[in-house]
Amino acid sequence: DIDLCQYLIAAAQYGGPIAITRDPRKIVQMTAEHTTPAVAIYAASGVKNCQIEWTGNAIVGMGWTLSEHLVIVSTDGKVDIFTVQGDPIKSTAISDRNSKVIEAKVFGKGLVALTKTLELWCIEDLDYPENQELMPSAGLDRPPLAMEVVSPEHS
Repeated sequence: DIDLCQYLIAAAQYGGPIAITRDPRKIVQMTAEHTTPAVAIYAASGVKNCQIEWTGNAIVGMGWTLSEHLVIVSTDGKVDIFTVQGDPIKSTAISDRNSKVIEAKVFGKGLVALTKTLELWCIEDLDYPENQELMPSAGLDRPPLAMEVVSPEHS
């Protein structure tokens, strides 16, 4: 049995693939399955397609683009993009600053990330990544309790 409360889960739209990894922010009892960080990709039917051995920093967010590419964002702001089969496509970064990312949301073709200094950064199109700062301090004095993105085509 898997306690889903201990995991980060990203499901693609329209019954597409599902990615799952242990949430590094949660405290869990270490077992043999937790020794090597990994991201597992499942078909919607529950069949495991592949597993990506994770060697990067802690994952703070992941999601699927409209073209069913898995996007994984690390605390250091690195963005890694994979195919449904777990093959790497490309890597980029949220920002050229050394800001620690605390939250990231993938939408449509892009993503938005919140840094520890409460800056919001956006990459509108991951195919042609250009990072832009949305709001320098986002008008926040502490991290929000929840964050979601409304895709530009819906706003």
